[in-house]
Amino acid sequence: MPLLGSENPAFQVLKPSPAGPMGAEREYNKGMMTDILEAEDKYFQSNKNELLAHHNGKYVLIKDSKFIGAFDSPELAYNTALETFGVIPVFIKKVEKEDFIHSIPSITSGAIGAGL
Repeated sequence: MPLLGSENPAFQVLKPSPAGPMGAEREYNKGMMTDILEAEDKYFQSNKNELLAHHNGKYVLIKDSKFIGAFDSPELAYNTALETFGVIPVFIKKVEKEDFIHSIPSITSGAIGAGL
C-alpha cells in the first residue's frame, strides 16, 4: 500500500516564509529544481567527451538523465522539449569545451509568474 500524506518521504509540508505567501512554494520548488537539474548536469558532465565528439557547438536536451537530441539553437531544443514533455523541467546546455553558466534571473526568481 502506498504511503500517504506525511508518511510518504516525498511529501513535504510548506511552511510560511518571511518572503511572503509564495516564499515557501518558491523555496520548495527551487530545491526541487536544483535536484532535478543536478542529476542532468551529472549526466552531461559524465558524457561530455562523447557529446563534444559528436555535438560540439550544439545545444543538447537531456531529460531523466537521457540524451534526447542536439539542436542548432536553444529555442529549437526548448520547443522540442515543450512539444515532447510539456511544461516540465528539462536540461538544455550548449556543448562546449569550457563550461559557462547562464542564468535567467526572471525565471529563477519567479518574476515571470508575478504578472510584472
